[in-house]
Amino acid sequence: MENNGFVVVDYSRIQKAKKIIACLEFVMNEKLRNKRILEVGGGSGLISYEMSKCGNEVICIDLQDAKVKEATNKYGIQVKNYSNFLIADGTKLPFKSDCFDIIVCNQVIEHVPKQHQQQLIDNIYRVLKQKGLFYITTPNKIWPIEPHTKLPFLSYLPKKLAGKYIKLAKGINEYDVSLLTYNQLKDIVSAKFKTLIDLTPIIIKNAETFYIKSEIPNSLKWLLKIAPLDILRPLTPFYPSWILVGVKE
Repeated sequence: MENNGFVVVDYSRIQKAKKIIACLEFVMNEKLRNKRILEVGGGSGLISYEMSKCGNEVICIDLQDAKVKEATNKYGIQVKNYSNFLIADGTKLPFKSDCFDIIVCNQVIEHVPKQHQQQLIDNIYRVLKQKGLFYITTPNKIWPIEPHTKLPFLSYLPKKLAGKYIKLAKGINEYDVSLLTYNQLKDIVSAKFKTLIDLTPIIIKNAETFYIKSEIPNSLKWLLKIAPLDILRPLTPFYPSWILVGVKE
């Protein structure tokens, strides 16, 4: 959940918030209203700000107090006006069981050490209400360009070699991102969430509806739009990132 200098916070996170809201509303088949929502690893809080509209109660947690406040103040948004911020660890959530309607984990799990990733999912499952929704997205380990640093093949390398590579190329002392493959992500999440909805092919086929139009090269937009879902679904393990929604039963 720590950014370690990799992530630059800007208004693109508002666009990500719109994508998250669109995904949740698609699954719920209703507007995102009057829900109790937890965002794990919220960083700047801009996503929580968007989700807090329409009567939603949003709690945003992150490990980095200073960065949260600095980022929100940079945009002139006062934390107290839209969300409850807590400094907390997602693997040790300080909430009672069954207390949230929705939990959002947007590109966070890869920043959790591999040995604690299942613990994160277990904690999220515990505090989610029955029939509650768990939204998770993460980048693809086998995508050739590492998403945080933009370095080619960084995630393919063993930890020590990756550390040397990132030090030489970016001046960053350590590469502590633990990216997952598609099957690894599904195994971790489905260990708790037996109902798991993969929205990835639906989203890339409907880029405008889900606010990812700018993320898809123009040369591919027309092809993805006309391609049947039966063709897009088997390609999911090779996409640059994925969006899954788990339902607590």
